[in-house]
This record gives sequence, structure tokens and C-alpha cells, in this order.
Amino acid sequence: MIWNACSKQGEQIKLEIYKIILEVLRAAYSTMTDETKEHFIDKMAAMPPAQAIEKDIEIVTELGKKGGVAFRPPEGHVVKAAQLLWSIAVLEKPYSISVTQMARKKFCEQVQSWDDSFKETYVRRCLENISNRKFPL
Repeated sequence: MIWNACSKQGEQIKLEIYKIILEVLRAAYSTMTDETKEHFIDKMAAMPPAQAIEKDIEIVTELGKKGGVAFRPPEGHVVKAAQLLWSIAVLEKPYSISVTQMARKKFCEQVQSWDDSFKETYVRRCLENISNRKFPL
């Protein structure tokens, strides 16, 4: 219900609702199931690029936080959030410049703590894009 209100209202209402969602998300993150986090990430991924704002990136970043043991490999909602941030960062769809730039920054922050073997997929994609002269990386 809240999600539908966000996606159908003006940007100011969306920002106010997102502020509430972020507060709840930060407070309840540890009790939220991975499936619920993935569900919200899927909703964000389905949003038309023209409707995306920087707060959307902030929510995806919060949902994609890696909880638990530091050396636990990224999986499920963590990988799904990284994949969405990556797709926005490399302009797989026509997102605004501010959203794209924030997605790049948040993607880098998110995967920075990952083990190198998990970063390799994205490094390989960057190299392929460079080889194919596809920009942004």
C-alpha cells in the first residue's frame, strides 16, 4: 500500500514516504527477512527509470547491506542490490545523471568489503565494456 502511494504520487510526497520507509528499514533491518528485502529490491528494479530519484538508490543501498559475519559471501538480497546498482551505474536503462552517479558511488561502497573473488564478476564486466568501447564502464 505504501509502495503504491510512493510510485503514484508527486516527488515531494514520495520523499516524505521514503523518509519513513528508511527510518523503519534502518530500525527493523535485522528482523526483516531476506525475502522481504529481495521483494523491495525487485520493486525498485521494476520502476521506470524516469521515476527514479536519489532516495531510491539510498533505499536499495540500505536493503543491500551485508549483515552477519564479515567474511560471509554476498548472497541473495546483497547480490540483488549490487546487480541493480550496477545496472543503473552502467546505464542499462536511461536513468538520470544524478541517479546514475549515486548508484556508481553506492555500488563501489557496497562491494568494497567483498572478497576479491566476488568482485571479479564486476571487474570482468568493466574490462569487457572497455574492450567493446561501451561506456560508462
